[in-house]
Amino acid sequence: MLSVLMAVCTIGTMEAQSLKVVVTGIRNTTGKILIQVQNDQQKTVGQQMCDAQKDSCTLMFKNVGMGNLKISLFHDENMNDHIDKDEKGIPTEGFAIKSVKVNGKSEDTVTASLKMFYPTK
Repeated sequence: MLSVLMAVCTIGTMEAQSLKVVVTGIRNTTGKILIQVQNDQQKTVGQQMCDAQKDSCTLMFKNVGMGNLKISLFHDENMNDHIDKDEKGIPTEGFAIKSVKVNGKSEDTVTASLKMFYPTK
């Protein structure tokens, strides 16, 4: 009985992992930065938006769980809530994608740094 209780407590603790996302290379203060974090099962475990700030911004995600996470973000300069693409399907707004492995103690915070990429016009 005690081992079952300990296992349940451990599982609950593992889910409390935090993720700090640092975005650099933001070219201007126009629009918003939209960030989504997904787990191995492609379930969204975090989604945030912040005002674009020249050079960088930092966001915290709580309770992201353990395992491999995919961070996707883009700079929505015209604030239409989706990444704009040209006629060939190439993004015309800044974006970044990164995978991170989250493991360790529940009180640990994993930091992921992403540099915004802006396609040339």
